[in-house]
Amino acid sequence: MARFELHIAAAVVLAVMAGIATAGENKAGVMAQQSCQGDMRGLWNQCMPYVQKGAPREQPSQGCCDMIKNTDLSCACKHLSHHVEQQLDMDNAVYVAGYCGNPLSHGMQCGGYTVP
Repeated sequence: MARFELHIAAAVVLAVMAGIATAGENKAGVMAQQSCQGDMRGLWNQCMPYVQKGAPREQPSQGCCDMIKNTDLSCACKHLSHHVEQQLDMDNAVYVAGYCGNPLSHGMQCGGYTVP
């Protein structure tokens, strides 16, 4: 179940992605998967190497960018759990989203993080 939550979170990135400390989060994760545009699992798989804590800031892959371009990141941010947010470098997530052409708006709330 924790693995499923992590897949949902990547949408945030976005981490990106905004991506996703208990039963309440499971419900939010399911809601994100059902209501947010984009392939949350694909986003997690393609982009996690660029947005996880400890990852160097580097240009994301084309596969990651393709996922980000097709994801409603503001929706994903609304469903980002504290548990998942702790695993992400939110500054890198903002960088990756912008680099890929789907930037997060200044002042936007993504989980507990405010986009500078």
